[in-house]
Amino acid sequence: MTFCKKMDSNKINERLSRLAERNTTLEYLYNLESSVDDSVIENLVVIIGNPDSVDNTNSFATLLVDLNDEDFIPSLIASISKAVPGESKWLADFMYALIELLGELEDYYRAEDSFVHLLGGWMFSTGGGEISWKSSGILSEIQNDATREYYIRGAVDVELFHQTRITCLRGAVNHYQDGVTELLAELITDSDANVSEAARDARAHLTGQKEAEQAGADDAEEAF
Repeated sequence: MTFCKKMDSNKINERLSRLAERNTTLEYLYNLESSVDDSVIENLVVIIGNPDSVDNTNSFATLLVDLNDEDFIPSLIASISKAVPGESKWLADFMYALIELLGELEDYYRAEDSFVHLLGGWMFSTGGGEISWKSSGILSEIQNDATREYYIRGAVDVELFHQTRITCLRGAVNHYQDGVTELLAELITDSDANVSEAARDARAHLTGQKEAEQAGADDAEEAF
């Protein structure tokens, strides 16, 4: 793959490796419309592990999403796992990138129990705001039995944003279709109209999915 005539991959890697030139080189990449080669991806993976060296983590996260390389995922998880909500200024941006990258995978990502419990804890301990919401977003893209309790707790917790509650509901429906009947029955009558509407949509989705399965339709496994 080639960048453009202005700077080849060797020069980009050389400048990314120098802290003094890292951010000006990242700015170049933010505005680049062509692909990058594997050596640059490897350098970006290293930089993910050193988030404090990045000035504009919002643009950096967007770059990672645009490049859409699975190799970013373990490094993002490692950095997020070391973050401190309220202190790590880059945390929300890195969580955004991880949500988007996980969503592009064909199968749910298998995460360690420790990461699931970390995110589950953040859902309820960070004031119910952005970090809580994005924690639910990551959990909804993860394959791990430990997510179940957090989906259910999050879906019914009226202290959380309705977006967070709906994301938890979506995670419960997509991962545990056969075990959400009581949850849906409770949320359909929820005082938050957004949540109750999402619960009705989820019930309709599951009903349609069962009908499709009985009819032998190819799209019976489509996620909610």
